[in-house]
Amino acid sequence: MVSTIHSATDFTVDPYRVTVPQHAPLNTVHLEECTSYWPMKILGQTLLNPMDITQQLTASQLHRLTEQMNYALEIAARQSKAGHTPIVALLLSPSTLEVVAEGLDTTHEYPWGHATMNCIQQRSQTMGDHEYVCSDLWLLLTREPCAMCAMAAVHSRVGTVIYSMPSPEVGALGSRYQLHLQPSLNHHYRVFRHLALPRATTIWSEYTNTLHKRST
Repeated sequence: MVSTIHSATDFTVDPYRVTVPQHAPLNTVHLEECTSYWPMKILGQTLLNPMDITQQLTASQLHRLTEQMNYALEIAARQSKAGHTPIVALLLSPSTLEVVAEGLDTTHEYPWGHATMNCIQQRSQTMGDHEYVCSDLWLLLTREPCAMCAMAAVHSRVGTVIYSMPSPEVGALGSRYQLHLQPSLNHHYRVFRHLALPRATTIWSEYTNTLHKRST
């Protein structure tokens, strides 16, 4: 059997450069901008980028979530006054939005004692070994979680994450990373942010100002 290989001179090539998006679009706004450069699509869970808390929630849900966030922020304020990191996590029932587990930041005792980890640990004590400990529960946080806590929410099958204040340095759900959008993960959850943001910002600022005064 004889194959014929054509010479490169048989073809006319006229290379040129085009500008294309560096990253995949995360929502419809990004998609419109990206497709002005190159045809693109949004696939599956990429629509779950962090949303403002007023999106896709009913008025009654928003009212109850605000009450629960204020409760968490009250605890965070007490944590701050005690000199501890003012981050609080609550796990809520998706049907009633009642608290089923709570967690405080205890990194002053051990490095991995983040509020989310402690909250999931508390929940696990009431669950069987064969069950995902947080299936479909809502995780309410006073501050955006880090990568460790965001992955813990994936592994425990949290259904929705709601946080108040972004964490620009280490936030894994919108600020520094978009961990919940990774297509390789076997579970994804919705993310909402900015619930009771002014109060959360005030508590965090008071805490960091106190730390600064102690270090000078």
